[in-house]
Amino acid sequence: MKRGQILVEVVLAMAIAILAVVGLAQIATKSTSNAGSSSRRAVATTYAVAGMEWIRNQKNTIAWSDFSSTSKAPVPPNPANVYCLNSFPGSWTSMAAGACASGSTISGTEFSRSMTLSAVTAPVLQVTVVVEVTWREGGTALTSRQTSVFTSY
Repeated sequence: MKRGQILVEVVLAMAIAILAVVGLAQIATKSTSNAGSSSRRAVATTYAVAGMEWIRNQKNTIAWSDFSSTSKAPVPPNPANVYCLNSFPGSWTSMAAGACASGSTISGTEFSRSMTLSAVTAPVLQVTVVVEVTWREGGTALTSRQTSVFTSY
């Protein structure tokens, strides 16, 4: 009877040990995945901030009338204009409206950056700017977003 009992105890101990090892492996895998995801989100946020800084510099460099032009920032109920910012254009006034082409990314990266402009009031005294950086992780599209409201002063 003792021999059968020892065998059951050994099998039970091995099952518990295997469950513990499998659990630890799952935790390590999830931790590694989360670290990679956090790293990509941090990079995307950096690209979004860089886009907003470029826009802020343009706002401070050119005349408000050029920055807030209704061709760039339409007044509601007109739809907002979307611009691809995977590379920064030579100047604010040379930007052409249009979303980023499918598969278009910031050079050498997996990230795509776009900007959406909309005027808050008419006459245009405020312009809302949203910079979005998107990327794919697995089968999911993720976004990092920066929003600012620029005011004429």
